[in-house]
Amino acid sequence: MARKQLGRKIDAQIQPRWLKISGVFKRLVTLCRHSGAMEMSHSRYFFYHPLARRANLAALGCVLLLGLLVRYVALVVLSEPLPPFSDSANYIEMARTLSEGLPMRDAGGNVAFFSPGYPMVLALAFGVAGAGLSTANAVNLTLGAVTILVTYLLAKRATGDRVVALIAATAFAVLIPAVAGSAMVLKENLSVP
Repeated sequence: MARKQLGRKIDAQIQPRWLKISGVFKRLVTLCRHSGAMEMSHSRYFFYHPLARRANLAALGCVLLLGLLVRYVALVVLSEPLPPFSDSANYIEMARTLSEGLPMRDAGGNVAFFSPGYPMVLALAFGVAGAGLSTANAVNLTLGAVTILVTYLLAKRATGDRVVALIAATAFAVLIPAVAGSAMVLKENLSVP
């Protein structure tokens, strides 16, 4: 009996006003208690229940979709033809030559002027989907989504709190420099994740 009263006291202390009114929180806490999945770490014990994990994964999926949508809009808005000797044109040319089985060369014919890591990743995608700017942009969108996921995992590992991790991932998903960088074919897209 004393344990039940202690549980009610803790519930009353940590519940925000809107959760008290809705009753959803009480139902989920009761479900957590009966399943044995609840740990008494006050504000975080709600997130150890399997149903809460599914909701958290759904929220992470929404954050990933938001990040992809924002980056796609940036690609459309910031798209412009590549200057012939820009870094982006050089990375695409290096990836194209590598995907065709030739020695990696940039647009100026140089063999070892730019770093080869990002063009190697692009060459893998070019081998599957064909060489072009749209394939490079698809790789950048994928790398942006991976970076959002890595941000979530690092924040969750550092804080132990999934809500904080979702906030960190959401903040990175809409971070303007990261979004604008995804719209450009540059090695920084691979350097971040």
